[in-house]
Amino acid sequence: MTNKVTMDEIAKRVGVSKYAISKALSGKSGVSEQTRDKILQIANELGYFNQPRVKKKYGRSNKASSTSERLDKRSIMILIPNIRLQSIESFYWGHIVDGIVEELKKNELSMIIATEYPADNASSLINIQELLGIIIVGTISTPMLIATSQLGLPLVIIDHEDRAIPTDTLFVDNQEGTTRLTEYLLHTGHTHIQFVGDIEFARSFKERWYGVRNTLEQHEVSIHQNNELLHVNSLEISQTKEQVLSYLKENWKPNHVGSALVCANDDIAIAALQAAKTLNIRVPEMLSITGFDNIGASELSEPPLTTVHVNKEALGRRAVEILLRRYRNPDAAKEKILMTTELILRSSTMNHHETIAIAATSK
Repeated sequence: MTNKVTMDEIAKRVGVSKYAISKALSGKSGVSEQTRDKILQIANELGYFNQPRVKKKYGRSNKASSTSERLDKRSIMILIPNIRLQSIESFYWGHIVDGIVEELKKNELSMIIATEYPADNASSLINIQELLGIIIVGTISTPMLIATSQLGLPLVIIDHEDRAIPTDTLFVDNQEGTTRLTEYLLHTGHTHIQFVGDIEFARSFKERWYGVRNTLEQHEVSIHQNNELLHVNSLEISQTKEQVLSYLKENWKPNHVGSALVCANDDIAIAALQAAKTLNIRVPEMLSITGFDNIGASELSEPPLTTVHVNKEALGRRAVEILLRRYRNPDAAKEKILMTTELILRSSTMNHHETIAIAATSK
């Protein structure tokens, strides 16, 4: 039987008083942010928040009064932490929020949109009794996630998970998307394939790289991945362009028929298109370039970008459906859902098998 985790044990591990532990765990002021984060981290590692008595103390019961309880006077919080490029103005995240809003309207639910809130007075800023649950969109820090989970509300996270805090999660099947894309490139004669994107920037980027790498291995195609391209700046696109430009100057060879850059997202791919244009490398005749996400700019780029379509609005709608299910069935098993993608073929890729066949015929 698992031993009970007490505040005294946490205090000993952190090296502070039990009074400080109590302040931090109850969300009250009087503890520095750094100390609070450390306390929450240790408490989480010890399993403090998973104890029934703690759940009862810090949050309301997750059980709805009945499955037929009215929802039209309840609200859902959409929490989109202000990390990296996550915002409702984003071409990617904004469309996910649009899908959430659409599904909320369908269910006659209202919403509160928040980018962040102080962990020390979250409960005082939010009328918990008016909230049906919370949908977190994108990456969230562990301390903020712990503070959010302490509210005791049904919780769904899109495109992020913390293994220490089990929740319903919803992801794009990133690896499947680049697997299909790489299969297509191989089928059309591309044998010099490089992935472009910082694989430590986001879980999704690493999964997209895995899709490329695993597919090349399965087809027994030699992998000559440039390590620098796996760590290009994926936040400042102007720097991304300069780094791709540097790579092409040093490594691209005109005789590499079937060269392709598989970019972690469309923004990076568009930067790569610009870099190729600067060096007079014709796309797709000399170099194929692909993206991921299918943002609006991908269709308007020159040339239009082959990419992987993510149904962003559907992600948002599905998150609401999962949250309502959790509200009505609080004891059901947690779910991790993967949404499929669609390959969108445009003019930034070329069928090199056809090119070679035409060239051979003309001799």
